[in-house]
Parts: sequence; C-alpha cells; structure tokens
Amino acid sequence: MTALLILLTPVLMLAIVALFGFVGCSFSPAYGLSTVVATADKGTSSVSATLGLNGGELLVATVQWGGTAVPTFTGAQFQPSAAVNNGNAFSWNGMNVQVFSGINPAGKGELTVTAALPSPSTVSWSLSIWPYVTKAPNPLYGAVSTTPNFQGKNIQAPPINLNKGDALYAVAFAADTPATPTSPGTFPGNNPLSPAMGFTAAPDVNNPLLEGMFTTAAGPVTAQATNNTTDPNNSRPRGFMVALGVAGVG
Repeated sequence: MTALLILLTPVLMLAIVALFGFVGCSFSPAYGLSTVVATADKGTSSVSATLGLNGGELLVATVQWGGTAVPTFTGAQFQPSAAVNNGNAFSWNGMNVQVFSGINPAGKGELTVTAALPSPSTVSWSLSIWPYVTKAPNPLYGAVSTTPNFQGKNIQAPPINLNKGDALYAVAFAADTPATPTSPGTFPGNNPLSPAMGFTAAPDVNNPLLEGMFTTAAGPVTAQATNNTTDPNNSRPRGFMVALGVAGVG
C-alpha cells in the first residue's frame, strides 16, 4: 500500500494543481478588488459607490439616469468611453445608459466615486463600477448592446470575440411590461436579474445587474441575464444590456 501511495502521489499532486489552476481562472487577476452597484432614488442628483482598491486600476463605470445632462464625477477622473456607442449614451425606456472609464489614482486604497447631475434624475438611477488591473493602452473593445425596444425575460447581447486573458464586462437592466407599446415600463419594478452561467455578479443589487468573466482561451463570449420576475402581469418586461471586452487583465 505504501509503495502504491508513493507511486500515485505525483499523479494526485498534478490533479490537485490542475484543479486549483482551473478554479483560479474564474477569479479576476485583481482578485480582492471590489465591484459595486450603487443606486439612488428618483428626484436625487448624486449617487456614490465605494470600492476597496490598491491604486492605479482601470475603472469601467456605467451610469443609468433620467434627464438630459451628462453626469460628472468626483473621486477619480472619468471620460465617456469612445469604444462604446461612440462615446454617447444609449436611450432606453425613457432614460439614458452610458459607459465611462477612469483611472484610480496611484496608491489609492479605498475610493469613493460620486456621479452627479445638475438636476435631479427623473427615474431611479444607478452607478455600476468594475475595476481592472491592465497595462493595455486601449483596453476597451468590441462593445455590443441589445436593441432598445427588446422585451422578454432572457436578455442577451451579441457575442464578443475575446482574446485569451481578457475580460468581459456587462451591465443589464430590466423594467416592467409597458402599459402601452410606446410608454416606459416601471424601472426597476419587480425584475430581479441573475447572471449567465460562468459569470460573476457584483453583490447586493440585482437590477441593474453588473456581471463579468475572465477568459482562459480566445473565442466568442455572450453576456446574458435572466429576468426572474414572478409577476404574472409582467410577461413581456423590457430589458437592456451593454457589454464590452477589457484587454490585458490576465
């Protein structure tokens, strides 16, 4: 028996190493950094999110709000992401959704980011942030989105061809079935969202749903979210998703 164990030990060790190597692939290379979704009520003009960081990270942020003015930021410098909708906001369900990117100052640990509007948001609104460690000069690419008029419980963006070691960032939103075809559905309403298999979601808030994954091989990846509404009158809820690739994180 002892001899058999001695012979099997290298094989068992290789299996354990392979297992941990596989499991480790599901975590961010910046594992331990916090992702966050912060929300604010209709009629407010600022929303803040606090993250635990190390310093120097790329911050990808999505703001969803009601009104015409573009939000401004404090805590870190953000710019509209030119890689997403040519740097413009999406119009969805009577509100705006826009992706921004910024850099956490070097040496900055805990960071509070505040998005502010010059006039109160006309709807419940949100700020979703995912930090990444990357040295890629132009890290955001391949942005896709669903059609603004989508209705259904399976919100799925077109696939993105990711490179090995890159990440996929996605934010999904859902609103109740509209009273008329042209009216907005109540947001967020009774619409809890869950992430696609293989994706990790930011904690605490499930609509908006901030989800992401890190790749170990090149190929197409599809961001998806499921609307788990239990309201029988909410059979065709509205949904929207924006997704993009982030280079050089692995």
